[in-house]
Amino acid sequence: MDIACPNCAATYRVPEALLAQGKPLRCAACGETWVPELPPAPAVEEAPPAEPPVAEIPAAEAASAVVEAPAPEAAAPAPEPTAPPPDAPPPALPPETPPVAPPARHASPASPPPLNPLVLQRRTARAGGRRRGLALGFAWAASLATVLLALAGLVFYSDVIAAAWPPFARVTTLLGG
Repeated sequence: MDIACPNCAATYRVPEALLAQGKPLRCAACGETWVPELPPAPAVEEAPPAEPPVAEIPAAEAASAVVEAPAPEAAAPAPEPTAPPPDAPPPALPPETPPVAPPARHASPASPPPLNPLVLQRRTARAGGRRRGLALGFAWAASLATVLLALAGLVFYSDVIAAAWPPFARVTTLLGG
């Protein structure tokens, strides 16, 4: 059931079973608390009696009365489904539309033929692999060059480093320098 906040008119969908308990509700938008009023329940109509009441006849009249069964109402026979005659043509169906073909490409001598998606996928994978391999080679070369430059700096500037940091002098004497 849809209910609305009386303060801010925010609407909510609440199951009727929860509303029937008469619990107060709080609006999530404005914080107002109220008890919603339920609409009146629809009146239940009583079913008509199954048989019409029988009028009581005094016993003296009942003995002389001839009871006639009521004539059954003439029930209309149910219409039988009619089938079309066997020679009749089948009902007309809407015409089918032919599938729409993509527009024809005008191939020029300079344009390459269209590629199969699988071939294109393989070519892209191979090209990416070459680029990745090349970038990986450059990364290894740069790392090796950095390590070699650091070692060369330690060798050439060992006296300056030992003067600034005395424990390095022991390392250079252990390595023979």
